Amino acid sequence: MSSSDAREDVFGEIAEVRAAWAGYKQRVVDDELSYDGIFALATQDPVLAAMKLLPLIESIPEIGKVKSRRALESCDIGETRTVGSFDDEHQTALRDALGLARG
Repeated sequence: MSSSDAREDVFGEIAEVRAAWAGYKQRVVDDELSYDGIFALATQDPVLAAMKLLPLIESIPEIGKVKSRRALESCDIGETRTVGSFDDEHQTALRDALGLARG
């Protein structure tokens, strides 16, 4: 395999991951994937676990970019954190800061 073939394979894999991330984001927008559902699914899907949480919570209907960033800041959570890096305590704190009901 040549280096250009290997590079094309890597770019193809990256495109697949980005497409999967876009799909998760759309499921959140369409209200098919809840806040709690994001974390539950991430325990089974390493692609979702590797995604940054900020774009997902920004996509939650009625949350948006400003409220998402303020909630992360109030919880002292960095904007680059991935879904898989959140433990139960962080999930609960962020849910409360976003004003989301459990479930």
